[in-house]
Amino acid sequence: MKIAYISHHKRPCYEFNWFSEMDFEKIKFLDTDFKYYPEKHSKNVEYCKVDYAENIFANKFFHSTASLIRYKNFESYLEDVDVIIVLEVFSSLSRQFLQYCKNKNKKVVVLVYELIKTHPLYYIPTHFFNRRYCIANADLFVCVSDKAKEHLLSLGAENNKIKVVYPGIETGVFYPTKDIDSRNGIVFVGKAEFHKGIDIFLNLAYEIKKDFKDLNIGIIGSGRYRDDILNMQKKIEGLKYIEVIDNNKIPLVLNEYQIYVLPARDTYKFGLKIGSEQFGFTLVEAMACGLAVVSTKCGAIPEIITPVNFTCEQDDYRCLYGRIVELLKNRENIYKISTNNIQVAKKRYDIKNQSFKLKEVLENVAN
Repeated sequence: MKIAYISHHKRPCYEFNWFSEMDFEKIKFLDTDFKYYPEKHSKNVEYCKVDYAENIFANKFFHSTASLIRYKNFESYLEDVDVIIVLEVFSSLSRQFLQYCKNKNKKVVVLVYELIKTHPLYYIPTHFFNRRYCIANADLFVCVSDKAKEHLLSLGAENNKIKVVYPGIETGVFYPTKDIDSRNGIVFVGKAEFHKGIDIFLNLAYEIKKDFKDLNIGIIGSGRYRDDILNMQKKIEGLKYIEVIDNNKIPLVLNEYQIYVLPARDTYKFGLKIGSEQFGFTLVEAMACGLAVVSTKCGAIPEIITPVNFTCEQDDYRCLYGRIVELLKNRENIYKISTNNIQVAKKRYDIKNQSFKLKEVLENVAN
């Protein structure tokens, strides 16, 4: 069996490791640029570079997945493919390849991360009709969370055409290398941006450090708050900041800390909600390394980290502060959460298991 994934122009292919773990005869990735893809990959993976045409004016207002774009000169890559996977129901590429596959009698699966049923995109004519066409014609939808499924049902998708399969992480890379008792501190990993709550994390670190003098504090990630982080380094003794790091080195950093903090918040524009945390790979990676998690009720986060960890209302500084301090004062509780998180990561998010589950879903579609 052969499958193809239509990666979206200018969007990182977060699905590469997840999909490439499947042992199909061939897994093709169609994209306009493979600059950030691994140079080395398994023999069953094939990179298929395509041309594209875009509405340059309209795309000034849309992010990559929502940009108005069409792929060209792709037909030869898909002649022998059994199942094609596209991304999001509002995408112009999803509609384009659904129409192509309908004419060629090929199966199409739509991968869904989106959570916001009232997203303004759904009210823009082009994206409204994309969504309606995709929901009516897709053979199956694979949602990366129950929250995404809930959103899809609200748009009119049929329940029996939806499967939930969590993406996976490499638990052979992200795992505890140190006992929780030998670790110390709190850490933030992610984009240094407002929607990730890096500003809140900096303030939390500053206040908590006053009472916990020996507390280690770490930040990994680049973004618009870089200068704020550098300025805070002058105020917080021992604050370690790594702006860029190889992904395979992140576990070494995570294993230095006890608590992972992500004060994420929804994104709004002109008063309309346009973004929310759709999965949170860094959350799962931290759990796999045995860190306790303190985060917010943003998007799918409560579902992904499970009720064992702590979630506060968005922007609830006092709650976040209290939960972190509570954990720091109770190492036994940190140990219990750490043990649970390691087990959950292996059971729900191991990349081999999740790739196998996705493979079964795709095989059922093909048959």
